[in-house]
Amino acid sequence: MTPCFVATEAKRKADDATIYQGNLEDAAEELFDDCYLYQIPEHLQAYVDYERFANDCRMTGDMVEFEFGGKTYTLTNAVGM
Repeated sequence: MTPCFVATEAKRKADDATIYQGNLEDAAEELFDDCYLYQIPEHLQAYVDYERFANDCRMTGDMVEFEFGGKTYTLTNAVGM
């Protein structure tokens, strides 16, 4: 691979990722609520296990938590990086 190709590919993949200011559990909960919660009947929403969803995101590499400048951030869609 040429350096130019690698740089172009890195820029393309960077557009697919987002950085959330906060811990992975909070980022996973927000993602779940935004993308999936509306599909679950209201009377069943209390049974959503956000901790397990966050753990799955961590284990699959979809989300990575890191610290920078004394603050905690979560990179989402990290597996594509």
